[in-house]
Amino acid sequence: MIKKALVIGGTGFLGKHLVNELIKNNIIVSVLCRNKPKDWSFNEVIFFYGNIIDQEIVHKAIEGVDCVFHLASMAGIWGSFKKYYGPNVLGTQNVIDACKTHNIPKLIYTSTPSIVTLNKSIRNGNESIKIPAYFYNNYQKTKSIAEKIVLDSNSLDLQTICIRPQAIWGDGDKHIFPRILKKLKKEKLSIVGNGNNKTSISYVKNVAWAHFQAANSKNIGGNVYFINDQIPVKLWDWINECVQSLGYKLPNKKVPYKLAFYLAIIIEFFYKISNTSSDPPFTRYTVCKISKEHYFSIEKAKRDFGYYEKYDIQEGKKEFQEYLIRIQKNI
Repeated sequence: MIKKALVIGGTGFLGKHLVNELIKNNIIVSVLCRNKPKDWSFNEVIFFYGNIIDQEIVHKAIEGVDCVFHLASMAGIWGSFKKYYGPNVLGTQNVIDACKTHNIPKLIYTSTPSIVTLNKSIRNGNESIKIPAYFYNNYQKTKSIAEKIVLDSNSLDLQTICIRPQAIWGDGDKHIFPRILKKLKKEKLSIVGNGNNKTSISYVKNVAWAHFQAANSKNIGGNVYFINDQIPVKLWDWINECVQSLGYKLPNKKVPYKLAFYLAIIIEFFYKISNTSSDPPFTRYTVCKISKEHYFSIEKAKRDFGYYEKYDIQEGKKEFQEYLIRIQKNI
């Protein structure tokens, strides 16, 4: 059992739930984050403030722990390679170097299934899926590079493990549903494709639990694991279920996949030549994410470190609905 852990990105959506899981299991927790959190309820946590590109603060935060959870990354659908390369690749290399310098035995890295999802459906996919040679955006590209250097750094002295959670949902989500609600309010959300595509989603508390389980398992270094809810959902039915109680209805309008994809190519072209810093309304990446089937098997995680869904999905849905009701006024 690990005794003292550092959570890099511990004030984020998943990070807070992981910190809570660690504290419940009597782990001494420190957090490396960029800024002091406003709404923080864990008084026993030790804080380090800084950017993971800064080697000095990374070394200072890592010294003395026996496990590092690296959750921090630059996420997004658009932007230059330079924008993502610093935090996602150089920052990750800094973490690895510090782990080696301070003889840290375990590094758990939060990766993403996005590095294997393009314009083809993946049904019950497993970890043998090959990472493609090209990507739709620099988030995918830099996360792929980061995952590789983490896995390549696995050794007898430093056990490295990569977790790929798909579409994390739950109390504290600041990414998926806030964006959906904004588009619904502005009546700018359209179903792409036939609306029947299935996808994996991941209850945040169980994702945190999977990180904890992996950290306390032996002989699984150098491996990557998909983590998501056992049963995939029909994406648009799930979204509809979540927003109905808020008084919203999904639009009846459906945009054919090919039309949306080719429109995205044109939009991306004009955004590139205009050199604007704002995100396009949609991209090839987002079109494929919401129209193709992307669901994954968790059998490897079950087999290798005994993963199971510790937290009840139905209870999670109730908590999530309460959370969405609380935040919708401010969106």
